[in-house]
Amino acid sequence: MVETGVGTSAYLHFAVSTPVVTMGCELFGPLLLADDIVKESTQYHGGYIVSNPRPGLGVTLDEAKVNKYTRGKMDTIK
Repeated sequence: MVETGVGTSAYLHFAVSTPVVTMGCELFGPLLLADDIVKESTQYHGGYIVSNPRPGLGVTLDEAKVNKYTRGKMDTIK
């Protein structure tokens, strides 16, 4: 899948919190995008994705970019 940093973070948090997930997967969606809607970029090291310690999904939306890429009229994120 080609997902933004939001989707990648959600998949990663699920995988690290579920002990029955033992097979690897390919969470490289943000590497294929020209831009992302999160302020924190996904980190990779030595061929592995790096989990972050921040709460929730661990990402902060960049409201200006969300508005930029939203189809139709959207004044602000609510």
